[in-house]
Amino acid sequence: MYFLSIVFFIVIFVRGLQGSTFEYLFDDPELFRKCSNQPENVLSIDELFDTSELHRFMDNDIINMSGNLSVASTWKIKQTDRIMVHISAYHWEVGAWQPTIYNIIIQDACKAFNDPQNYFYVYLTKHIINKDTMMEKCIYYPGTKYFLEPHDIRFNITSYGLPFHGRYKVEFKIDV
Repeated sequence: MYFLSIVFFIVIFVRGLQGSTFEYLFDDPELFRKCSNQPENVLSIDELFDTSELHRFMDNDIINMSGNLSVASTWKIKQTDRIMVHISAYHWEVGAWQPTIYNIIIQDACKAFNDPQNYFYVYLTKHIINKDTMMEKCIYYPGTKYFLEPHDIRFNITSYGLPFHGRYKVEFKIDV
């Protein structure tokens, strides 16, 4: 019996080291929503970017995105400002969104946008046709337009800890 317990522990430990991959399935093609309970000076994604030419189509749990987006005129920053991004995941429990341990802080978003090893590049910049514009202007200049190739949005997470279950939402907060 003792030997069986050790083998079981080793199998569980090795499985944890290998990790598990989880795919986030979307339930709504509207990816972006204004965050609630924010001060009036906090802008939503639709106030930072003109998304009127951004096309989203949902087929089952997969969202296809194409078109373009432009930096909006409400985005008033200087090229010397550093753009920081806070990403936080929340889990739906007992009728409310609860914070999780899954948080990322990106100190320099423009650097991350152009780094092929970064999540921002993998999920966003990789699909921008005019990458040279992103490298040169980042998101500093109002009116700058980014053209997106048609692509399916798939969000996969590999976890070496506890498994994911249930509903999650992710909040992005951009600080300048």
